[in-house]
Amino acid sequence: MKNGWFLGLLLLAGIQQIAAQHVDSIPIYPNNPIPFAKEGHGIVQTMKSLTPDIDLVSGVTSPYLKLFLPALQKNVNPIIIICPGGGYRVLVNKHEGTAVAQWLNSLGIAAAVLHYRLPDARAMEQPAFVPLYDLQQAIRLVRRTLSSYGRSEMGGAKCSPPRFNDAHLSSH
Repeated sequence: MKNGWFLGLLLLAGIQQIAAQHVDSIPIYPNNPIPFAKEGHGIVQTMKSLTPDIDLVSGVTSPYLKLFLPALQKNVNPIIIICPGGGYRVLVNKHEGTAVAQWLNSLGIAAAVLHYRLPDARAMEQPAFVPLYDLQQAIRLVRRTLSSYGRSEMGGAKCSPPRFNDAHLSSH
């Protein structure tokens, strides 16, 4: 019987944590033209689910942050920007983005999953620099808007080893 109560408390704590999460999507270039973007390329953002835990996002042409905010606590909660990997071909959204953000939320840490543009010469000038440029803009945006989300501290960019591109992107 003791195990049943314990499992019930764990389940209740998990439900409360999920209920505390607040998710917003905000464009990282809200009032400005998107740098290096080309017009008329015809690329459309798509999401393909491989398994219930893994989905792949491609064709991001308007980068954005998806915010995962836990309930405010008395201590300072940083915001950590997560750059999902995918070899600069796709973004592995759930497995390397959303799941990591939800885990950080369970620790009381706010997270922002960056859906950055992937290098594609059809859609942009200077494709090799665009993912880094999007990350830099996301950091600037988060720093400017921390107080509106009840936060006062910037965490860092997360990489999920041994993936190359997210480690590469977050190291700059």
